[in-house]
Amino acid sequence: MVGRGCAMRASISLVAAAVLGLAGVAALPVTSSAADASGTVVSVSVDPGPFTVSGFAGQATSRITVVVDDPAGFMAVGSGTPEWDYTGVEAVLVRTSGGPSARVAVDLSQVSLSGTTGTFSGVWRIAATRGGTWTLTDLIWLSLAGIHHQDPRVSPDATQTVTVVASQVPTATWALVPGTVPAYVNRNLPTTTVQRARVTFRTSTGAPIVGATVLWGTEYSCMDPMPPTLGGPRWSDEVKLVTDAVGQVSGKLHLDFGPGQTCVSLLGPPATASDLSTSALVLRVLPYPHMYYRAVSAVPLARSVRVGRTVTIVGSASPLTDANRGVELQRLVGRTWRTIATAPLRSSGRYTVSATLPVPGPVHFRVLAVDPPIFLPTPSRVVTITGRPR
Repeated sequence: MVGRGCAMRASISLVAAAVLGLAGVAALPVTSSAADASGTVVSVSVDPGPFTVSGFAGQATSRITVVVDDPAGFMAVGSGTPEWDYTGVEAVLVRTSGGPSARVAVDLSQVSLSGTTGTFSGVWRIAATRGGTWTLTDLIWLSLAGIHHQDPRVSPDATQTVTVVASQVPTATWALVPGTVPAYVNRNLPTTTVQRARVTFRTSTGAPIVGATVLWGTEYSCMDPMPPTLGGPRWSDEVKLVTDAVGQVSGKLHLDFGPGQTCVSLLGPPATASDLSTSALVLRVLPYPHMYYRAVSAVPLARSVRVGRTVTIVGSASPLTDANRGVELQRLVGRTWRTIATAPLRSSGRYTVSATLPVPGPVHFRVLAVDPPIFLPTPSRVVTITGRPR
């Protein structure tokens, strides 16, 4: 996940419009070489390995080189500082076997230009967490005609893979302090409560990884691989930390969604001293807040219902999020709350949920708003509906 969507070092396909806005250029259309013949990939080469990488400090390098012909011309996006001036191609590799689904985006810088044909090359620095087979699935570049995507397996019919044999793979865990905070007032006004995350990095044997560099933030620390610089003062929330004697770092959690996702990136030892751009990204942790909903209401449409008839409860849950899952209607059976019906939350934040009244006498209900993983299940007050005999 890429914070703020401003750097060309992030995924071009996601952030080009925002970058162009910063550069004072109107947003360009997204085009595909399959539909727009103005830009094509001429050739692709990738160092395939196999590469053997072990432990926290292990690192291998695979060079990727592509030749692109684009008669429209390649666009340089910049705002006057070196880390933003960038003309290049983004190479996307996905793990196709040997491990969980994953994606890597490698920036290929322009090394030569002859007429409308540019040669672009870059190095993927590979850590032990990258075990498996990786396939080059997409090449993306920004030209004056738009954003181009081209699958090199289709054109120029070049399937390129990288094989990584990994061992002694490091691990990471995280915890929140405090464990739960109050919910937002609304989507744009987060709680004033500060929630922190504590992340622990360990070797494959469980020993702490001590004295390692960790980037904590929402912009550069979310990029893969690491950019050559850490950005300017505009990204004041980006910090560089060092793991302590128990392999831990801690920092403030960004209590917002989407672009505000907190990224905690563990870097391996740099191949060139003090140059973080020569470090392999070993692990990335995405800690997220745990919150309760601010309010969940539940109002029965009737306080007395004949047994076997429908009980209907209406109400609302706030705040709304982009992925509100909905609500669960629960009935108290003995000392256990059992879910008997579910309903979605409408765009207004309101819901209507119904179930059959099973027994005579007082029956206790509540509504549980659910939206994992950020929002913890949050109950309404208990409402009692009396069942009348048939």
